[in-house]
Amino acid sequence: MPRVIYYFTGTGNSLDFATKLARVLDATMIPMTDDTVPQTTSDDCVGLIYPTYMYRPPRLVVRFISKLTAAKYLYVVAINGGEPGDVLERSAKILKQQGLEMNAGFKVALPDNYTPFGGPPEQDKQQEMFSAADVRVKEIAAVISGSAAHRDPKPGWFKTTIHPALWYSLGYWAIPTSDRNFWLNGNCVGCESCSKICPVRNIAIVDNRPQWNGHCEQCFACLQWCNKQAIELGKKTAGVARYRNPNIKRKQLIQRPRSSAR
Repeated sequence: MPRVIYYFTGTGNSLDFATKLARVLDATMIPMTDDTVPQTTSDDCVGLIYPTYMYRPPRLVVRFISKLTAAKYLYVVAINGGEPGDVLERSAKILKQQGLEMNAGFKVALPDNYTPFGGPPEQDKQQEMFSAADVRVKEIAAVISGSAAHRDPKPGWFKTTIHPALWYSLGYWAIPTSDRNFWLNGNCVGCESCSKICPVRNIAIVDNRPQWNGHCEQCFACLQWCNKQAIELGKKTAGVARYRNPNIKRKQLIQRPRSSAR
C-alpha cells in the first residue's frame, strides 16, 4: 500500500515529526499548501500531520482536506504545544464531510511556540518532549503498519465545550486578520526572511519592511524565525524567548513549496 504524508508546519515541529515517521514507514512527504492537489487513491495510506490551533486544525489544513478524495487508510497526527482538546474529533468530523474516515488519530506534545502565552519550555523539558516524541514515532508507526483503528482519548466535556472552547471558537475565526497585531520593534534590517518563510505568502515587503495582508495562519514562522527578533505580536512578546525546532533548518522552510499569494 503506497504511503504518503502531507504536513503543515510553521516553526518545524510538525515537519520534524513527519520526517521521522516517514523514515520509519518509507513514506513520501508532501507539504500542504493551497496549491497542493492530493493525488491519492483508494489504495493509499494517507497521513496528515499538522499543529493544533485552538483545539482545531489550521485553516489551511481544513482547505487542504476539502480537496482530499480518497484513501484506503487515513490517519492524523496532531502536534500540540499546549492542550490539544478535541482536535482529533474535529478533524474526524471535517474528514467525514468529505466522505472519508479517520482510521487513526494521535496527539503528540512538542514545545509550545505560541509566544503571546510565554516562551518555550526550558531546554531540559524540551529534551524530554523530543525524547517522548521519538518513542511516539515508533508506537504510531506500529499502529499504521498494522492498519489498525486507534484514537487517542480527548479531555473532559467542560474544556472542549465551555472553557476554553467557547473562547477558542471566537478566536479561531479571527485568525486571518490577527496579523494586524504584528509590529516591528526597531531591530528589522530588511532581510525579507519573514516574507520568504511565510507558508501562505501573506507578507509583502514594502519600503524594505514587512507588510501583513490579512491572510494569516498564525503559524508564527515569521516571528520565530526572524534572526533579529524584530517582529512582535501585540504587547506580550517583547523580551520573550523565541522557539524553532532544533532539528529543522531555515532553508528547509524557505525552499518548500508555498501557497500562491492572494
